[in-house]
Amino acid sequence: MKFNFKQNKIVYQDNLAHELAVIEYQPKNGDNTIWEITRTFVDPQLRGQGIAQKLLSQLVTLAIANNKKLDPICSYAVAAFARDPKLQALQAK
Repeated sequence: MKFNFKQNKIVYQDNLAHELAVIEYQPKNGDNTIWEITRTFVDPQLRGQGIAQKLLSQLVTLAIANNKKLDPICSYAVAAFARDPKLQALQAK
């Protein structure tokens, strides 16, 4: 299994390229310096294995490399940002 970077999403795939988990983001309307995290999904059979956190970590690394701030919109991202001060430092105000 591996992570694959596609336009506006990071996908966790099996060896047959089936998408098992995804985190989606998009530029915030009118602001090219902020990415909104709009959706996080993990296949029910894989939940509880930390895959959503790994996807978010990949997105954080990508955001830092591209000098972007993040705006958590989906419920998973909102909860993750609320409990992690390191993520809060990247959060768009």
